[in-house]
Amino acid sequence: MSAELQLIETYFRSVGAGDVEAVVACFAENGSFWPPLAAEPLRGHPAIRAFFEGLIPLFRARHEVTTRVIVDGDRGLSELVFDAELVDGRRVHLENCNTYVFRDGRFAEVRVYADAAAMRRQF
Repeated sequence: MSAELQLIETYFRSVGAGDVEAVVACFAENGSFWPPLAAEPLRGHPAIRAFFEGLIPLFRARHEVTTRVIVDGDRGLSELVFDAELVDGRRVHLENCNTYVFRDGRFAEVRVYADAAAMRRQF
């Protein structure tokens, strides 16, 4: 398995485990993360950490299945199906696509593409 594929696997495993520090460690110090519904990307470890510290506690249970991962040089793409239960008991089902730019064994950039209307309805 390539280092890039391992990084993507580590990232999803860390998000699923709620390990914010391990998630942040997947990013270059000045890396960016652009979540759906955001007007601009989050840049650097402090901003990425704050985002995941706010996101992870929203879920009581979550199950993610990566259906396809493609890596080509310093670029990658993954498709994901996400089913979860929020702490208030509501169920969430989303499908999204992440794109990646790799630099020195870390993410230089991650962009998450998802159906914004579906996200608004479910959250």
